[in-house]
Amino acid sequence: MYQKLIQELDSSVNSRWVEGFMRLQYGTLSHLDRLDFKREIKLFKETQKLEGSSDELWESNAKSYGL
Repeated sequence: MYQKLIQELDSSVNSRWVEGFMRLQYGTLSHLDRLDFKREIKLFKETQKLEGSSDELWESNAKSYGL
């Protein structure tokens, strides 16, 4: 459900990774609106640029949430 919305908003990101990233902050996402999702996608993309960020890290985080 959330991954579909994430892909609709920005198909350039891995929606599983973005959902996992958002769950680090919010836990549950049901109370968030589309603007919140857009903001979090933008923040995720900026976070990916930081030193220490890696695909392995984001994949591990997504898996930890069962994504």
